[in-house]
Amino acid sequence: MKIKCLIIASLLFNISLSIASIQSEGIIIPDEFASLYEGSQEQFTFEMASAPEMLTISVMSTPTSATLNATSINKVENYLLQNNIKKQQVSAIINAMQNNMTNDSACHGKVAECSMIPETFAFSFDYELKHITFFANNKLLDKNKTSHVFHDSDNNLYGFINNMDFNYHYFSDSGSSLILRDKSLLGLKYGNMRSSLYLDSASNDLDVEQLSYDYEFQNRRLQVGHFKYGYEQNSTSFLDLTGSYSQEVVSYASSNNLISGGKQNSRSLYYLLPNQGRIEVYREGNLIYSKNVDSGQQSLSFRELPYGSYMATIVVISGGRELLTERQQIFNNNAFSLNQGEYDFSFAAGLLNDRYEKENKRNNDSSASFDINKPRYDLWLDNNSFAEAKGTYQLFDSALIGARLLSNVDNTMAEIGIKKSFATQISSDVKYALFDNGSQFLSADTNIYNVGVGYEQYRSADSEYSLDNYMLSNIGYRRLSVNVSANIYSGQGYLLLVNNNIDLANSQHQYVDQSDYWSVSAGYSHAFIANSTLNFSATYQNEEYRWSKNDWYAGILWSVPLSTDWSANSSMSLGHQGVEEFRNSLTNSQQVTDNLSVNTEVGVTYTGSDAERYASTDISSSANYQHRAFTADSYAYLSSDGTKSLNANLSTTQVISNTGKVYITAQKSDAYVVVDANNQQEDDSHRGLLSVYHEQELGYNENINQEDTVIAIDKYQDFNVFLDTESSNYISDDEHQTSGYALPGTVISLDMDLVKIKTFISSFDDLNNNAISEVKCAGEGCVDIEKIEQGVFKVSVIAGSDYGLYSQQQICVTPSLDRNSSTISNLGNNYCLPGLQQGGAWSLANNDNPAIQLNGKKYYFLGSFDNAADENTDGDADYPQTVKKLTAAGIETLSREVGNRQYLYVSNTEMLTAQQQTLLNELSLYALSTIEKNNFTQNWD
Repeated sequence: MKIKCLIIASLLFNISLSIASIQSEGIIIPDEFASLYEGSQEQFTFEMASAPEMLTISVMSTPTSATLNATSINKVENYLLQNNIKKQQVSAIINAMQNNMTNDSACHGKVAECSMIPETFAFSFDYELKHITFFANNKLLDKNKTSHVFHDSDNNLYGFINNMDFNYHYFSDSGSSLILRDKSLLGLKYGNMRSSLYLDSASNDLDVEQLSYDYEFQNRRLQVGHFKYGYEQNSTSFLDLTGSYSQEVVSYASSNNLISGGKQNSRSLYYLLPNQGRIEVYREGNLIYSKNVDSGQQSLSFRELPYGSYMATIVVISGGRELLTERQQIFNNNAFSLNQGEYDFSFAAGLLNDRYEKENKRNNDSSASFDINKPRYDLWLDNNSFAEAKGTYQLFDSALIGARLLSNVDNTMAEIGIKKSFATQISSDVKYALFDNGSQFLSADTNIYNVGVGYEQYRSADSEYSLDNYMLSNIGYRRLSVNVSANIYSGQGYLLLVNNNIDLANSQHQYVDQSDYWSVSAGYSHAFIANSTLNFSATYQNEEYRWSKNDWYAGILWSVPLSTDWSANSSMSLGHQGVEEFRNSLTNSQQVTDNLSVNTEVGVTYTGSDAERYASTDISSSANYQHRAFTADSYAYLSSDGTKSLNANLSTTQVISNTGKVYITAQKSDAYVVVDANNQQEDDSHRGLLSVYHEQELGYNENINQEDTVIAIDKYQDFNVFLDTESSNYISDDEHQTSGYALPGTVISLDMDLVKIKTFISSFDDLNNNAISEVKCAGEGCVDIEKIEQGVFKVSVIAGSDYGLYSQQQICVTPSLDRNSSTISNLGNNYCLPGLQQGGAWSLANNDNPAIQLNGKKYYFLGSFDNAADENTDGDADYPQTVKKLTAAGIETLSREVGNRQYLYVSNTEMLTAQQQTLLNELSLYALSTIEKNNFTQNWD
């Protein structure tokens, strides 16, 4: 009884709400429709916009509004939670649905087509379709849930990717060397394997930089192998101190690679070159990056360098020699890749490889030195095994905290760190590490707009070589670096400061791998007269880099464009002895082809001090070549003083799909799309329009004209590939599209065998010159017939294949087609003719086939004849001679011309005479041969 009362009360409440709503809207309801607005219990479909599913709910509805019944509340709550609406917002939505749901004012036009992004949430109400759509603002979504969508880790599109980089170096005073770096990636159904090999002919040593196995599943990642420069990690990578360590390791960590990238450090290094040259970056003596640069102010973005945190040596080559060599700390890690409240972790165990070879107890780092006054001691760890645990937590959207614990049995290190973003252009991270022997490390890195400041301090507390020495340095140090770039008075300026101080007094170590040095560099570039540019630079430092015992250097460069291809440069270099170098040069830049560009510079240089100066002439040239299979660049320098140098690079990548096909490309990536469109070696190269979508966005959309197309794609994204052959002269029975998820080592293949089609447009009339209404195609060559208008058709057939065109009982004839033509042919007006399948003149002579009725007369198809005699006829059987003979014999004729042929019909209302019988018998053999020669299903030249 109580339940019945509650139901009645609920109905009365809903009805009163509906009436109140109608009255509030000022709607005047005619008496005959009043019952509709009293409200009724109905079933509506309910859908959250963009959700894959909908559900059916019970509502009290009128033509203008609806209220949710209590029986459907739980169903709607679960539906909203399943679609990642925040739990605390669900109750507010349910209350709104119980009060009154009306069509939102933002919906215009058809309700079914309504779309909006409300400030919080809104509804569209379609009474006719009995449907309610719920629209939610993005801030109502629970990001912690929406981000946890992981792709299947099984890779059925695995392949093999191999990249080879060749670098050749020659200097007249130090000889030559050839460097090969080979990186390979083997995709597997479960995970992938990587290797990186480095071979330098100067040392004849093969350096295995990486050999590893990597497998990701759900939000976990397993990595096993040898890593000389560390391995790619999650957000815990920001806890690395100053670099990575060579190690054999097993790592188990969290992974969320669906979140792209993360914020990277936007710092750049700036250099001023008096003439064109090259920038090379080395990591522990191995070349990791190189590029040609023009004269003037140049920059090197951290984003261009390999992933990780490490100390790099930057070498600027110009004028046939190393103009500048400096060391810079590189930070290039993931940051803020987690949602608020999420965490990352990493557990690792393995072996730390010794930094120094035990045979000579030193490495190739030229900045390190021995102190013979120090007692000798070991330069390697007593115990190389280690275990490590790291964790990070996204405290706020802009704050990440982390902790790390590492132990190698003999020593233990504990570390804490925080990374904070204060605004779009302001970020900072601080790390502090404490070792069990009392050594400490502090690091702070801050970026404020275009200003970057970094500080490191390492206090070594133990004279024995231990874990802190292995990870940081053999000696305590303090390092400050400042990097500033700014637009000043419409020009671009920069300032670089590096100050490194070592604690030599407290060092008991015989082997010192740090040194006291400081350097300040500044530069400014500004537009000048005649579209020219003035560049100023100055460097003040206390180490001997390029200049013997010089502690400061300044330069000015004036670049004047003379034409599109030519420019003039004048530069002056100053040192503590005054003007040390003065140079004038001419530069020519040529885009030789679409793939090849060449820059050549000829100059005269005056060098020396005030006491003695001498002049030299030089020529340098840099070339860049881009090919679909490889990229190459070179820089050559030759001077009259005997200085010579040559630097060259060649890079190429080989991609092997899981079908065993091999492709070569210049693009570097961990995943590829390959399209193999085989056109059977036809001359027509255009295959169609290739479109590649990643995450439903169009990323590649180009017409392709070659058989093999290789496209580098980003890993950890969905891809859809489609080759549209509509714009080409080809068709294929193979699939025109494919899709896949790109894991490392994925090769998404689309293989198609193309068949050339010939398309022509023709109008067709019948024997009475009336337009044909319908044409059909029969035979293996048929592709498509499109009726453009009455009597006009667009016909597509397979080139070289048999086909026939028909209209009812008539055969449609056209001129012969050129299979090699790539354009749509307009064949003009042609005919669909009756009787072509009959026996021609022989049928008429024997009167054994029905006649064709036309204008009250009976006609028989005689045959097709060439308009003029050819080498295969005797001159008496061409069309003019045939018509002349038939007319003389009293036989009436009718013909239709198609191309260079005449299709001839004859008529006779009386019995054939003996003369006519003889003539037709004579023509019958030729007529039959023309039918065989002009086979209507082999209409190709």
